[in-house]
Amino acid sequence: MLIAMGKQSSRHASSKLHRQLETAWSKLQTVDSRIPDVVITTLTAGELRRKLGHATAKHWRGDKDVRHEIAVHPGHLRNPEELLETMVHEAAHAILQDESGGCRPGSQYHRTRFRDVAHELGLECVFRDTRYGWSITRWPTDGVPKRYRKILTYLRRIKPIHTSRLPKQRRRPEGRATPKSGLRPLICRCSPPLRIHAGNRVIDGAGVRCLECGDLFKPAS
Repeated sequence: MLIAMGKQSSRHASSKLHRQLETAWSKLQTVDSRIPDVVITTLTAGELRRKLGHATAKHWRGDKDVRHEIAVHPGHLRNPEELLETMVHEAAHAILQDESGGCRPGSQYHRTRFRDVAHELGLECVFRDTRYGWSITRWPTDGVPKRYRKILTYLRRIKPIHTSRLPKQRRRPEGRATPKSGLRPLICRCSPPLRIHAGNRVIDGAGVRCLECGDLFKPAS
């Protein structure tokens, strides 16, 4: 989303911004050759309260190739460090989308493989919960790694029009009771473990196997 600020300042603003983001992405590719070509854009107005960015696999099709879509939050255009962190986060997704087609059916998006790739790209990863996995990424305490400094300098020179709207931080409800569905909580041996719920018929039958660690889910203590 871009905010119009008069004919002169807003003329061609969108196309200029996207060229700048494309240039920044190209610079990221020189840091890690695994990062694929993508179509990079900004989130729409309806998405601004819900997320900081997204990566959608094989969303754009041309005559000769298929590309993933990467979107960043325009509210971060005023903060180059946060914008770059989001781009690197989404670059980890793009690498995985090329590596294995993204996430396997039934798996969570930010699993341990995402965590490992994010670490390789220089981000710290924090485990949020068993639904969202390792979704919280940030720069190390000593700041943006040296390999990204030239890209950061480039982003600092961008002076685009922008939106000040950032998504609200969503917190997991505390103390929410498990629904009275007759399902039992199960965990696997991943570290940290994944948690699911299943009925006795499934548990006492073939069971449920975790695609990440390969172990059967066990009743949670």
